[in-house]
Amino acid sequence: MGYEIHPWKVMERGLDERNVRISESLTSIGNGYMGMRGNFEEDFSGDTHPGTYLAGVWFPDKTRVGWWKNGYPQYFGKAINATKLMGIHVSIDGVLLDLHEAEILSFERELDMETGIFSRRFAVKTPKGTVKVKAERFVSLAQKELLAISYAITPDYEARIEMKPYLEGHVKNLDSNYEETFWEMLAEEETEDGLALLTRTKESPFGAPRFAVAAAMSCWADGLEAEGRTLLSGYGEAAYSGTVPAGETATLEKFALCFTSRDAEQKALTTLALRAASRAREV
Repeated sequence: MGYEIHPWKVMERGLDERNVRISESLTSIGNGYMGMRGNFEEDFSGDTHPGTYLAGVWFPDKTRVGWWKNGYPQYFGKAINATKLMGIHVSIDGVLLDLHEAEILSFERELDMETGIFSRRFAVKTPKGTVKVKAERFVSLAQKELLAISYAITPDYEARIEMKPYLEGHVKNLDSNYEETFWEMLAEEETEDGLALLTRTKESPFGAPRFAVAAAMSCWADGLEAEGRTLLSGYGEAAYSGTVPAGETATLEKFALCFTSRDAEQKALTTLALRAASRAREV
């Protein structure tokens, strides 16, 4: 358990839950427009520090009263956690996959700094057998707004697999001074090819600029059937499920994109994001 030396890769072998936040920091990815920590795509109920950040999108976090000293500002400009793009709820035979709760047989996490690909490979034991997972993701240089994810599951027995890729706008900063959230939910929208959320930073008492962000996603699945979508305030989800034979692999491809009001007018953002999502697989 620990890190191996490689000229191009950050390589972690074994999951040490005491150091999850450190590993998430070391395996962060970004392209200058957006970046994200090395969080898991699937649910994780252990200690973690979620983070997706967009260049130039910030909020004035009010200084704690207990910090007041001569010369201290009223607020600190903070890069704020934005819409969660990477999330996928995964269930195996009706049980939510959570590496904090699962019996882990093997775990590898790598950041290849030559290719920009962040990947994980792990195996978990279930009541019926063993399930292997391979997850890969990168943020694009060809299209700066694009995050691409491949998530593949291979059971060694016939298993019922469900994957629910989602976008989550109800996020917070773990280091916010008053445990405040910085976003308001504006709209949700879907088309035949994808779904989208529109959010905006809250009004602040310091007259700081406000930023709107449209996030959209499109998905393709091999070995699973589309089951429908869910749109709620600040949340969008698509569902895929199926019975996967022993030794076969079910794969989900998720493409998520973010556009901000720093680059286009707010009224155009959702349309831009949905159009880009519809052709993301071609990029």
